[in-house]
Amino acid sequence: GGEHMPQDLERALRYFRMAAEQGNANAQYNYGRMRASGEGCEPDLAAAAEWHRRAARQRHPDAMCELAMICLNGEVESLSAGEGVRLLARGALRDHMLSALYYGGKVVERDLVKAYGWGALALAAHMEDSDVDLGTMVTNLHKVRSEMSSSEIAQGRRFVLKRRGPNELLVLATLYRRWLGQDNDEEEGDRWL
Repeated sequence: GGEHMPQDLERALRYFRMAAEQGNANAQYNYGRMRASGEGCEPDLAAAAEWHRRAARQRHPDAMCELAMICLNGEVESLSAGEGVRLLARGALRDHMLSALYYGGKVVERDLVKAYGWGALALAAHMEDSDVDLGTMVTNLHKVRSEMSSSEIAQGRRFVLKRRGPNELLVLATLYRRWLGQDNDEEEGDRWL
């Protein structure tokens, strides 16, 4: 029943900590989340960030994202927004968030080439993912592109090629031909091809 909840949370916290100390990335992530939210303990974002960092070193994608958000929100004095951006750049399928960060220019300096590149990579990564709103991602990419010069767009294509590879370029060629059918996008599709 509900009367056992605090003790159950404390027990869960203790077990997650034991597994986390043994190097289990999932336990490190879960322990970090509990420390951040104060489940079974006093909230401690600095401790949460440290456990997320340990899991992130093992490429735990959710831990990488949680730590990135702590960095970007400036919630722990010793962590920088730049570190948050680097974590997102390494994290699996976090490219769309990076695109928005570079387009917005509030947390990091505005950079349309990087906004476009990360947005394109996000689309390439999520093309087959039914849980993702591709329409919004396409609209956002088109919006960024509409503000770019042709040389910046070419830099954006090189940005994508450096970070991924030819498969993503083929996906993006198809994307331009299929969904972005305005403003010479067939020509842009040919460039990606």
